Amino acid sequence: MALNSAPAIIGTAYAVPDRVVGNDDPVFSYIRGHQLQGQNLFQGYKERRFLEPGQVVTDLMAQAARDALGKAGLAPAAIDRLYGYSSVSLASTPNDI
Repeated sequence: MALNSAPAIIGTAYAVPDRVVGNDDPVFSYIRGHQLQGQNLFQGYKERRFLEPGQVVTDLMAQAARDALGKAGLAPAAIDRLYGYSSVSLASTPNDI
């Protein structure tokens, strides 16, 4: 097969936590009461998702990868390179690993 003869992206997917809360959820009461004047941390967001206890971001990333493979109709061994990104972390960096 010639270089670049196959599509660059052949399957995409995402996975998000099942738990959904609104901006009025009590978990945000401290943040809401301690915002800087003129700051609105909740502007633009209608809902937020939370990981359940014991659930980690990498579990969701693995599920998304499996779903993308399924959509592409490929086995994992057929993939040369897989890209993923997490915008949520356990620490201060965006990636869990």
